[in-house]
Amino acid sequence: MFPISSEMQVYLFAGSLLLVFSGASIAIARARKQGRSNQSVEGIVISFAIVLFIVFVFLHFQVRTGILRDEFNALADQNIGMLVIDDEVTIQDEHVIQSLITTVRDAKGVAGHHSHSVRHISLNFPAQRKRYRLGRDSTTPSEYWLFEVTDEGIEQLRQFASPQLDAWLNTHAFGK
Repeated sequence: MFPISSEMQVYLFAGSLLLVFSGASIAIARARKQGRSNQSVEGIVISFAIVLFIVFVFLHFQVRTGILRDEFNALADQNIGMLVIDDEVTIQDEHVIQSLITTVRDAKGVAGHHSHSVRHISLNFPAQRKRYRLGRDSTTPSEYWLFEVTDEGIEQLRQFASPQLDAWLNTHAFGK
């Protein structure tokens, strides 16, 4: 998915609603003017309703992902006293934890491509009740996938490139 702000996604949804309803109204008016049957008009309405549903579903998931990504980015503004990695490594240095969050937040996003995440590590922020999963890209070095882990499942937040994250993980997670 392409990264756009949550606010922009709401505007896109509102604009899509306007376009779909306008298009449906125009199509219905033309069909009636041409003397088409009610079944023809119902077909137009159903077609536009299907398009509206598809737009709604797509933007719903875009907005949800944007909100979850914003929640991760907001961690950078908090005083986080503990990070647990893979239930094995505990980091209690706020500066080290903040450097991880800002490194991920500021990393350059990459477009989706035919690969998958591998070598996952869990990032647990107990005081914030937030759990994430970070995985390396299967084909591109220094590329990562970030997921949020909830009781409902796992949601991909972003895919990004960061040589700085390589260094952070080697120093603080894998080097321990």
